[in-house]
Amino acid sequence: MKVILLSDNKEESDQVSKLIHAKFPKLELVIVTNEESLEKSLYYDGPFAFAILDVDAKEPDPKLIAEKITSIIGDRPFIFVGSQINLNTRVEDKAFQKNPATDLLSKPINPLKFFEVINTAYLWAKDLDFAESLIDVNPDDYLSIRIRSFYLYNAFPHDVYMEITPEKFMKVIRRNQTYTHSEILKFIKRGIRVFYLKKDDQLNFLEDSIHELMNIKLDYAQMNELICFHIESFSILQQYIRSFGVVASVQDFSEYVFNTMLKMFDYYLGDYKLILSRFPFRDGGLPEKSILVAYTACALLKSLSWWADSTVRKMLLISMLHDVVLLDDDLIVMEDANNDKFNNLSLEKQQLFFEHPSKSAGLANQFRRYPDCSFVIEQHHEKADGSGMPNNLNALNITTFSCTFILAHSFATKLYIQGVDGFSLEKIISELAVSYDIGNFKEPLKHFSKYLKKSF
Repeated sequence: MKVILLSDNKEESDQVSKLIHAKFPKLELVIVTNEESLEKSLYYDGPFAFAILDVDAKEPDPKLIAEKITSIIGDRPFIFVGSQINLNTRVEDKAFQKNPATDLLSKPINPLKFFEVINTAYLWAKDLDFAESLIDVNPDDYLSIRIRSFYLYNAFPHDVYMEITPEKFMKVIRRNQTYTHSEILKFIKRGIRVFYLKKDDQLNFLEDSIHELMNIKLDYAQMNELICFHIESFSILQQYIRSFGVVASVQDFSEYVFNTMLKMFDYYLGDYKLILSRFPFRDGGLPEKSILVAYTACALLKSLSWWADSTVRKMLLISMLHDVVLLDDDLIVMEDANNDKFNNLSLEKQQLFFEHPSKSAGLANQFRRYPDCSFVIEQHHEKADGSGMPNNLNALNITTFSCTFILAHSFATKLYIQGVDGFSLEKIISELAVSYDIGNFKEPLKHFSKYLKKSF
């Protein structure tokens, strides 16, 4: 079990080290002297059971340091050490409300009081088994799960891990341990997008998640809840397909989700303006963007009066699958390979981007209920002028149905990046008109433009 000490006073650091080694031989003390080394150590030397902070140092502010530590490794006890005046003025009362094992130690340090305070923090950490949190792994034995999927639960039947390095993971959720959604949000705010499960656990998680989602009683009067349901559902489906392929439960659940989307459009009379006004735009990655593409594709079909049930379902399947093999958020907003952003990507990411239309199209062939979707997916990065990929098709070589999805995809991608307001919608339509007012794109673009002008 590890403890981190932040202090720039070597003499006092040595004293703390000797006291810990004398009484707590199972505790490993890591000493850092500044904020920079602290942050590095938190990420690479942990997990840490608790932290000892010297509040006599002028910089950094102990309150801010405690907040930083909590944001990186979560709730932990803090032992604040310092002169009585600094303990009174530099440590906030609310620090003690967050963890019952947090305490103060005034200087000069009384060994008996020190042992008492450290023992309290040690016992708190021992109950949570921090010593086993950091493990060496073979990455091939684990699969990633989008972190937002854990909003479906308050406790989880499997151990959940976060990547520290490619071969070192930290356990962040213990099997059957209750957690709050605010704890998940802390990881998201740190830029963490995925957790990891052992492969067998991931399959169970995905099957359980499908069961949980299908048992949610949807209220169609609550559009915000419907949109969140669709995003969560696409998230689970895309992860399942990416990891294990297309099985019966995936096909059945996809059908169920498509039913709810069609019912939502009928309930709100295809009010795309209202849907966009409620859309979260919270940088939710591929599932969020895919749902935005699906809603936009439905609006485009409405504008064309192409509302046959099989046609709409095909478009929803295409929306779900077109980027399903892409994990990187940089790639899902990339419309083509003819720009500086693409050139700045690693060769590995560039190769994946070039390959993803055909890979995703191959997965679509496994959905036997909806034939003729794979060619649309393979063409979704083609351009009207023939400068797209993978086959440099132009506006006369691409079917009108494919053109409709390409327009929906391009419009939704720009919207996902820019957000919604009257100016952005008008700007996007103007941009599309420059590139797509030709050949088989002309008719869907004309109808969609009229539809938007009438709606907004």
